[in-house]
Amino acid sequence: MTQSQVKQAALQFEKGNYAAALEIYQWLGQLLGVSSFEANIEICRRRMMSESPNREQNAVGRSANDALAVRPQETSAGRESAVQFRKEGAPGQTCATGFSQRVNSDKGSVLKRDSDPRSRPELKDVNAGAGDAIGSSFSVNVNNDGPFIAKIESLFRSQRYADVVMLCEGRHDLGGKVAARKRSSEAYLKIFEEYEKYCQNLSPRRFSSLSSKKSVYFLHSSLPYLSGGYATRAHGLILALREQGLDVRPYTRPNFPYDVKKGLSEKSDITTVDRVVYRKTFCKSVRLRDEASYMLECIDVFDRVIKKEKPAYVHGRSTYQIALPALIAARKNNLPFVYEVSGLWEIVHESRESAHLRRHETQKMRYLEALTARKADVVFTLTAAMKEELICRGVEESRIALLPNCTDPNRFVPYEKSQQVLDELKISAAVPVVGYVGSFQDYEGLDDLISACELLSSKNNSLDYRLLLVGDGPYFNEIRERRNQSKVKEKIILLGRVDNALVPAYYSVIDIATFPRKAWPVCEMVSPMKPLEALAAKKAVVVSSVKALAEMVIENKTGLVFQKGSVDDLSSCIMSLLCDERQRTYLGINAREWVKANRDWQSIASNFMSRLSLPTNR
Repeated sequence: MTQSQVKQAALQFEKGNYAAALEIYQWLGQLLGVSSFEANIEICRRRMMSESPNREQNAVGRSANDALAVRPQETSAGRESAVQFRKEGAPGQTCATGFSQRVNSDKGSVLKRDSDPRSRPELKDVNAGAGDAIGSSFSVNVNNDGPFIAKIESLFRSQRYADVVMLCEGRHDLGGKVAARKRSSEAYLKIFEEYEKYCQNLSPRRFSSLSSKKSVYFLHSSLPYLSGGYATRAHGLILALREQGLDVRPYTRPNFPYDVKKGLSEKSDITTVDRVVYRKTFCKSVRLRDEASYMLECIDVFDRVIKKEKPAYVHGRSTYQIALPALIAARKNNLPFVYEVSGLWEIVHESRESAHLRRHETQKMRYLEALTARKADVVFTLTAAMKEELICRGVEESRIALLPNCTDPNRFVPYEKSQQVLDELKISAAVPVVGYVGSFQDYEGLDDLISACELLSSKNNSLDYRLLLVGDGPYFNEIRERRNQSKVKEKIILLGRVDNALVPAYYSVIDIATFPRKAWPVCEMVSPMKPLEALAAKKAVVVSSVKALAEMVIENKTGLVFQKGSVDDLSSCIMSLLCDERQRTYLGINAREWVKANRDWQSIASNFMSRLSLPTNR
């Protein structure tokens, strides 16, 4: 309907019917936001006043294409969300807070976010060409496939999905890549239509009036297949909420774990961990190949789950790939929706040196995350920095509550060093162990940890210790290569992933638990799980001074904080603890008491219940 009206307005303008064109543009301005059609409206008025410079006709053509550009916030996302995004920020605008910018200024640069992805220099020329084609005759010269493919790719990257579909209409020899872009564009547009139809308003139902305490919890991943912070947090929260009397039914994303664990032989619909039954879901689309089609299919999958379970509310977890379909499915069934924002992929990508190469992706991620969070009835997040980020993206502060990472002090308890693990690793009980247990990501700073150990050994060659690295992840091979090239490789023990049930046994042999995260925006915002486990286990903890870690540690009382990015300071902190067993003991005792008082899952579960106005069992 909207595209037809834009075409009609352009046609009336070309015929000289400026009053008719003006009327249509004014109507479109009310529908999609006046700023989209300001130029068109002004030019029509000038023409009606006999002001008709030749250059204005080209401007109308370009502005008409702007209206069809299908930045989602202007058309397919719908009337209400379009107006709201103009008021509060479009994808690519400075939605990330000044906080993110302050972090990057520490590194000598500030994240620059354009207000419009089409203003990117590398896309300006090809987009202008597309604008001329669409604004005039709505056709494209397809005799030369190279420029056509490049045009489609740039339009897709700048989220101009309707343009992609329009340029492909009537052409039957699209080729594999263009056909895939067209298919994804159609899927995104369909998602935005569903969002407009069902998610314009918050749920009319109040949590306090819910008929039951049953919920479905849609997750990206889970134990036992992945044991990182995401899965561990989900499991701890589920157990704690059940203790409070909630009936939480966790469902993992479609095709998990088989889409990441190719060697799995069993094909079951459920898996059980600690009496928690994780139910699996399936769909035909492949998440990493076609995100849009996958998300569109997720809506139907989640809708079927909701109709089967009949929950009182729907609980979605990061990221938008799962949460946005869950939101739409919840609204289809007139149910309240809770969004638990525990990570922001775009902040991770923007932290890396390759950020400029994925700018189109991060702008899209930022937009879809905001689209989801703004329509959630309640938004939970981990840290004050993440709350600040969400507020900047237009989420009402009154609907955001902190639900920080926690741990179970009854599971992570102080143990005597496991002789079995010591024998396995060939370590004497008298040798102090510096350790890291967690995911091997580039931002975790494990390369800096190895460098710090090399530095302390160079200062005191007689110092006997071991560095134990436990875990797995995308950076594992790089760390293995770094270990193999290290001057202290004989002191470094590198293990892969261990079963989650064995983690306490490996923690038992660690004297100093290190978390040397890098000074990246994602590390400033998102808090990890593993430091809390180490604190609960009475370990002497060393963390970098990134905000999300520093707020977990009271300096010189529950742990040591080194200057982020400083290998020398990290090395000095490790050295002081290696040489002072009494200090290690003092920090460990205080650390466990702090966790029990501040980061126990049960107390946080009570906060969850209180925020939703649900009665607790306590």
